[in-house]
Amino acid sequence: MALTLPVHISKASLTFVAEAVGNVLQLQTRNSHLVRKLLCTEGFSTTFGSAYQSRQNSSKSRQISVGVVGAGGIASSVHIPNILSNHRIQLRWIVENKLETIETVQKSLYTEVSFHTSEHLESLLDDSSIAAVFVLTPTPEHRDIVLSALRQGKAVFTEQPAAENAADIQTLYDTAASVGRPLLTGFNRRYDPSYRHVYDCYKDGQLGKLQLCRLTVRDSPKPSHELMPTMDTNECNILSDIAVHDFDFMAWIMKCAAPESIHVVAHAHDPVAVEKGQPDVSIVTMKYPDGVICLLDSARESCYGHDFRVELFGSQGMGSFDNPPLSLTTKKLDIGALQKPMMHTFTQRFSDSFEIQLNHFLDCVEGKCSPCVTKDECVLTALMIEAAVESYKQNKVINFQEFVSNRDV
Repeated sequence: MALTLPVHISKASLTFVAEAVGNVLQLQTRNSHLVRKLLCTEGFSTTFGSAYQSRQNSSKSRQISVGVVGAGGIASSVHIPNILSNHRIQLRWIVENKLETIETVQKSLYTEVSFHTSEHLESLLDDSSIAAVFVLTPTPEHRDIVLSALRQGKAVFTEQPAAENAADIQTLYDTAASVGRPLLTGFNRRYDPSYRHVYDCYKDGQLGKLQLCRLTVRDSPKPSHELMPTMDTNECNILSDIAVHDFDFMAWIMKCAAPESIHVVAHAHDPVAVEKGQPDVSIVTMKYPDGVICLLDSARESCYGHDFRVELFGSQGMGSFDNPPLSLTTKKLDIGALQKPMMHTFTQRFSDSFEIQLNHFLDCVEGKCSPCVTKDECVLTALMIEAAVESYKQNKVINFQEFVSNRDV
């Protein structure tokens, strides 16, 4: 629909408004790709498009040129919109093999960024003007893509886990160190203000000696049955797909101290999960040498919303957080008080932390800081998951040190 402008608006007013539009579009807002659609609208584009394009061109020298590999799932719902909305980034290309995924991204995000198939990835990485690459493919594809990008001198952000096993993760981080480029794994919860506040309470000594950790993650909505084969290929991928953030949190908060023992109890309820041999609920217990006991409970489907909770219990107090509702509005009636439900998806719950994570990565690319997620933490997280899977397969408690001593890492 064309946008009709009143004839009495002066040229000076139009110039002022055009400049304001340019300023707004430089702000970091996850909805800026929608504004770009408006700029393509007849009338609006004629009046304000040149001011916006001029502003974009003048800032390109200050932008970080990046490429994206993988456009499905979390890439199209979170990462690509955030990249398009961030004024520090110029997205040059996206690599994706599935035509339907490409069409979905183009239509939903209104982007004219060029798409390529994976057979062109090496030549795209050979472009020295590309400073960073986002690897957003299914986990089994991470290792080779990350290695290729690092060896071409690119900084790399990869969704978690960085690879399917601890040995490959160590290889990726060793390669990043050898070429001198940052590698950041997307353990997004670290940037969430609630997680950070609880972590800081413990780190600052406010809770005393840590005794008990309880972490809950119950996903919403349930992943499609078609998506399940693209997840990690171990025999209990709820641990590496859902509980992975909780294992990372423990590696982070325990300063990479290894657990003494790990035990997993899990079960499949969904008929398709039963058929595929993949549990959809699990409980992990871990005990540490200093006496800290950790309980992680996970579920693939929560009918009431995306449920994330943390409790850290210490000798001098407890740090915890619950789930924020969609709105703080409360309705009080004679039958009781009614409150809005909690957020339904992780994209709602962690929208802010994804943006903070993105800017942290850009700071790493520009040399302002080092990645806050370290190699040792990622390797330990992977080893804990591997030991947990072994516990599930053998239906017994795993001595972690004995398990690690039998590994290559």
